Amino acid sequence: MTPIAEPEASDIERQLELLGLRVLDARHAAGMSVIDLSKASGVSEQTISRIEAGFGGVGVKNLWAVLQKLGLDGAGSAGLYGGIPSAVAEQEALPVHARHLDDETVREAIEEAASAACERLDELFPGAKPESEGLSSNFRGLLADHLAAMLCGSPHVRLTNLVPLKTLVYSDELLGREYTLKEGAEGYLVRLEGTNRVLEDGRFRLARRVTDMYSSWGAAARAVRDYVAQEGHLPGPVRVVSGWWGEGEAGVRFTARPEPSCA
Repeated sequence: MTPIAEPEASDIERQLELLGLRVLDARHAAGMSVIDLSKASGVSEQTISRIEAGFGGVGVKNLWAVLQKLGLDGAGSAGLYGGIPSAVAEQEALPVHARHLDDETVREAIEEAASAACERLDELFPGAKPESEGLSSNFRGLLADHLAAMLCGSPHVRLTNLVPLKTLVYSDELLGREYTLKEGAEGYLVRLEGTNRVLEDGRFRLARRVTDMYSSWGAAARAVRDYVAQEGHLPGPVRVVSGWWGEGEAGVRFTARPEPSCA
């Protein structure tokens, strides 16, 4: 195997190149092809080729997996951490690609992607008035900001001020948070807020005429989705609430009976 001198810790490119040569020599010494090493390590053939060629941006986890399979993970040479040069390991904190968010081509790609997504989503609302009934300029701008943040490794943009958006579609979040039944409750109900009506068999009925309850929060939420799909808009805001049987009365109740007083 070709002896290789240790590089300066600050010379990342040189360390990557030397590490690649170690991997290449070790693979040849083990009589393994790139395909063999890929199958053994779980690292793609393309990534292994990039490692051996001395490229960065391959991920420390991939490097570690390859070094382990080749028996190089226990190297104790100066400047190595677990077989990986310390300066190379530190490169994991750097972006995968040498592109800057403010590069013109990157910004153009973000704007084009946001525009294309908005055009596709607008197809859900044919005939909708711009801004008031369809996707707004705030929506498009915020989407572009989120895409930019995601390219930088964040799940969403960190907003410094509130961006007003209209609620365009129904979701389970409108039903309140999912929860377990209150103590003693016997099922879930979908209640039309401010009324004594609940959803049953695709209709909102008076509670005293209801004969069944949902066995889970999810089943109640599915009933709301089915109603919207079949009937259109709900007659008003609804919530998934705990329910009790009427105890001799017809229908259901939204609250438990108070405990009898011992006084």
